[in-house]
Amino acid sequence: MTAYGFLFAAIGLGLTQRLDTLFTMGVAWDGWIILAILAIGPSLMGFGLYTLSLRYLQASVASLIAALEPALTAIMAIFLLKEVLDEKQWLGAGLILAAVILVQSDSGEKVNRQTTDDKRQVQVDV
Repeated sequence: MTAYGFLFAAIGLGLTQRLDTLFTMGVAWDGWIILAILAIGPSLMGFGLYTLSLRYLQASVASLIAALEPALTAIMAIFLLKEVLDEKQWLGAGLILAAVILVQSDSGEKVNRQTTDDKRQVQVDV
């Protein structure tokens, strides 16, 4: 699934580029090296490790961790890049954290649902 995502993203990006500006870095090898590092490091390794983690974690746990990515990235940028967040960004990060905490707080409870078709009791772990 990740390979298809990268493939369609590359096709979409290619469709938005003009042929005369497609490879404008030319022989600027430092630019190509940075591009390769970004492709291999955060992209390929990040998605690869996320996919690998699905062997050991439930999908619901992995998706909660993935939902934290924007908020944690913003917080890391404060310390590593000396970024300053405005009120809307802090609010967004707070809402993400609150949503994850809210969803996680109910994860251990069992929900009883009664089906309308055959009136039997079904227990579902949420």
